Amino acid sequence: MSNHRCLFVEIEQFTQEVAAWQQAHANSRSAWQSLSETIQSLVVFAKGQGCITASRYHTSILAMIYQALFLLEQPVSEDFRETLTATQNNDLAAAQRIVQRAIQEGMDNGLLHKVIHRLAKDRVHAFVELIGQTKPGSDQVLDRAA
Repeated sequence: MSNHRCLFVEIEQFTQEVAAWQQAHANSRSAWQSLSETIQSLVVFAKGQGCITASRYHTSILAMIYQALFLLEQPVSEDFRETLTATQNNDLAAAQRIVQRAIQEGMDNGLLHKVIHRLAKDRVHAFVELIGQTKPGSDQVLDRAA
C-alpha cells in the first residue's frame, strides 16, 4: 500500500509541475504578443525619425532579452521557449513586460529610437542583475564571474 501512495504523490506532483509550466509558458507567449505589438509601434516611430533599419527591431530586441536572461551556448530555435523551465518562462515574461514598458515610455516621451533601445536594454539588464542569469532548461543561477 505504501508504494501505491508514493506513486500517487509522485503523479500528483508531476501533474502540478506540468500545469505550472503550461501556465508560465502561456504567460510568456502572451507577454511576447504584447511586446511584439509595442515593437511594431517602435518600428513606425523609428521610421518616422528616419531609421532605415527599424524593421530589425523585433529580432534585435528578442535577442537582447534572450542574451541577458540566458547563457546561450547555441543559436536559439523556434521552439526555444519549450526548453525553458516554468521559472524561466515567468522570468522571460517579466523581462518582456519590462522592455515593453521602457519602449512605451520612451515613445511617449519622444526619445530617439536609439535611446529607447538603450533604455530597454539597461532595464532588462538591471532585472537580470536582480534575478541572475541561467542556462536554458535549468533554474540554477550562474555565478556572476562565469
